[in-house]
Amino acid sequence: MGLFEEWLQCEWTDLQVLVDDVTSQWANFTFAGPHSRRVLQALGTDMDLQAGALPHMAATTGLLAGLEARIVRVSFSGETSFEVNIAANQASHFLARALQSGQALGLTPYGIEALMILRLEKGYLHVGSDTDGASTPDDVGWGSVARNKSSDYVGKRSLSRPANLDPERKQMVGLLATDPAQVMRPGAHLLLGKNRQAPALTDGWITSAGFSPTMHRCLALGMLRGGREHAGAVLSVIDQEQHYEVTVVPATFFDPENTRLKA
Repeated sequence: MGLFEEWLQCEWTDLQVLVDDVTSQWANFTFAGPHSRRVLQALGTDMDLQAGALPHMAATTGLLAGLEARIVRVSFSGETSFEVNIAANQASHFLARALQSGQALGLTPYGIEALMILRLEKGYLHVGSDTDGASTPDDVGWGSVARNKSSDYVGKRSLSRPANLDPERKQMVGLLATDPAQVMRPGAHLLLGKNRQAPALTDGWITSAGFSPTMHRCLALGMLRGGREHAGAVLSVIDQEQHYEVTVVPATFFDPENTRLKA
């Protein structure tokens, strides 16, 4: 909406157009996990929710629990996931129905911290934590996806600017501590090479970190100078008085084949 308003006020001032934000008119519920499809089907729906009819990144509309709904197959947890949009004034009624209907299948609410650990296991970036205002699609591994779009779009020109093609730019990588018991924290500095000591010019930093109950160890994402060229390299980490070593690994720690995501 911000872009639409900017264009109307600065680029196409002659257009008689009003932009209205309808975000608050919708409530959004995310159902994630191996039984999420069965939970929605138990509520009653005329939509085909099978993977063949509604694959990952597809959307559909219809009736769910007797209510008009929009369902989108997207996932920030890496699990089979359905985002359900319901009219905001029907949200409490729908939630009560869903919790009651899903009880037999073990349905339970989950919070932001659980979601953040799940997305970390999958290497999903969190905009504003793993990125900043200088980050580009190339920096986070999305460069080829952006370039595959043939039509013009806002930001396309920036992909070809020399500064944004510099191989020494900081790029997102996965990090595993040499000691599996080591706790990693966001903000710790990364130095290329073993046994590096402070003071030194930083080569990057840890952007996200947390303990994974699935992997039984701490996982981290970081922005590292020329990151993808250092796959398998051992880095020194400086975190205040702490000094330890990590290895650069692919950012997807769990289910890299996306079998759960696409189920």
